[in-house]
Amino acid sequence: MINNLVTYLKENQLSIWVMPEGTRSKGKGVRPFKKGPFHLAIGSGLPIVPICISSYEKSFDLNKWKSGTILVEPLEAISTKELSVEDVSSLAEKSRKIIIAGVEKLDQEIMRAND
Repeated sequence: MINNLVTYLKENQLSIWVMPEGTRSKGKGVRPFKKGPFHLAIGSGLPIVPICISSYEKSFDLNKWKSGTILVEPLEAISTKELSVEDVSSLAEKSRKIIIAGVEKLDQEIMRAND
């Protein structure tokens, strides 16, 4: 199935948006990443563009008119060229660490703004 998607992406010059955790964290931070998206990125040769989204459970309340603030920040692309299937786990962990650091930075920005 991943090979079919890789072929489709290449033939149609497409990119996709993937949430590699596979589910919402429900306030428990950045969860472990699934490996499928990284197989797909390596197989297609597409870069990974980490996109950090600030935590919302502490600063966002959908029951209020002024609900709060959520920050979103795209980071520098991670190249997958020259990588192989053997690199999937390390690429997933590298990406996860980058996302965790980015989310922490955004959370700190929100806390400073609310002080």
